[in-house]
Amino acid sequence: MMISFGLRGRENQRQFTKDTLEIKTDDRGHEFAQFAHSETTKNHRGDISDDNFEKNPRMYSTYKPDCPVQALKSDLSKRNPTTNDFFQLSRPKVDANDEIWYTSRPLGEKMLNNMTKDMSKVANLSQIYTNHCVRATTINILAHAGIAVRDMKITGHKCETSLSSYHADPSGKQKRKYSALLQGHDETPTPQQIMYILQQA
Repeated sequence: MMISFGLRGRENQRQFTKDTLEIKTDDRGHEFAQFAHSETTKNHRGDISDDNFEKNPRMYSTYKPDCPVQALKSDLSKRNPTTNDFFQLSRPKVDANDEIWYTSRPLGEKMLNNMTKDMSKVANLSQIYTNHCVRATTINILAHAGIAVRDMKITGHKCETSLSSYHADPSGKQKRKYSALLQGHDETPTPQQIMYILQQA
């Protein structure tokens, strides 16, 4: 989610609820997830329900077993229904067949902030990465794929030197391309991928 939406480290994520993201279908029938309301960042003050926020990136289905949209849908279906928090503490022991994987306690801001750092340690990576490293990866993937800096509205930066400030919202085609690039997949799904996603419905 962080790489697809170019999210900042921990800022505002503690405020996310089960309704922060919505899953929709575009005019070509492609399924995607996006913010139901604008996501607030350091560069865009306001609250999470501010609909005047100028950008709204999409995370498209890849139609593959590691599809991020299917993973999101599955994860949301396993959340604890007694609270509205998007990020919930996982239960100590879960089984794939369990209906609920999470407790009613939300993840704290500190835990969200240290998530990538802690994962780096557990995985014994060559260096300790931070949540901001994931955000930087989003920018680098798009830049190396030839996406112009002025078109990288996904990150929410306010001026072009900081990777933002655009005059028009990216088209649906551009959003599909960005999502495909960030997920490491070709934009056009194969018949096999389409069959997979239909089987999951």
